[in-house]
Amino acid sequence: MLYSYTDAVNLLYVAFTRAENELIAFSSVKKPNPKKKNDNSVKNTSDVLYQIINQSVTTRVGEQERTINLSDFYDKETQIFDFSVNHKTEKKAIITDSQNTDFNKDLYPNNRWQNKLKLKFSSEDFLIESIPEIEDKVNHGKLMHLIFQNINTAEDVEKSVMMQHYEGLLTLDEAKELKEGISDIITDENVKHWFDGSYKVLNEDALLTEKGTVRIPDRVLFSEEKLIVIDFKFGKHHKKYKNQLDEYRHLLEDLYKLPVQSFLYYPENKKIIEVTEDSK
Repeated sequence: MLYSYTDAVNLLYVAFTRAENELIAFSSVKKPNPKKKNDNSVKNTSDVLYQIINQSVTTRVGEQERTINLSDFYDKETQIFDFSVNHKTEKKAIITDSQNTDFNKDLYPNNRWQNKLKLKFSSEDFLIESIPEIEDKVNHGKLMHLIFQNINTAEDVEKSVMMQHYEGLLTLDEAKELKEGISDIITDENVKHWFDGSYKVLNEDALLTEKGTVRIPDRVLFSEEKLIVIDFKFGKHHKKYKNQLDEYRHLLEDLYKLPVQSFLYYPENKKIIEVTEDSK
């Protein structure tokens, strides 16, 4: 995938441009796939290296350009790629135990890093990798929200889905299948007016509460007579979702001084739940 390839190339660039005199790298050998004759898939930096050493590069020597076939420097039997120009490896003198000076570790304070350093993971661009069952559900929901936040009308579906393909989150086949599924969802008779362009749309737009906290409803539709706030859900129903929508509705009523309808929408089940003051 494009994302994986770009990430691998960036990593190689950083590592390979730090060497001054020589670079020694160890890499696993790409195993041939018997089902694919020309397997050019990239899953890690080793795959990128394998592709590179089987290509030709053009370099400039003085005023002349010279094409070098990198595969000529790769020995398939020893699995060693050795490329150098008039380079001699210098061996540094080995310091023996008798030459070592005493090192007093007590001069350097040693503290538990866990007491000083805390890792904070942002939800942005972060997919969960933990228990498989939880991982699949959470990551699916996050992906679907990423897609829906870029859909104003039915015409935006293909572009929004393909954005996630180009980000490396979907294969081309998955993108095609998802595009068809979402197109079917938003053209459903009960919700198609939310996506037909008859409303002004704000997706993932922040609302500021009186206490200074931020609330972000998934989708708000505007007309001259009313507002509609919609929260997309991709999983099981929870009572807390209604409390969340109640807060969105009150914030929007106070802000725009117009009636506000609020809905929980489960696209994959085509289920709509209207949340009102009387909802329990």
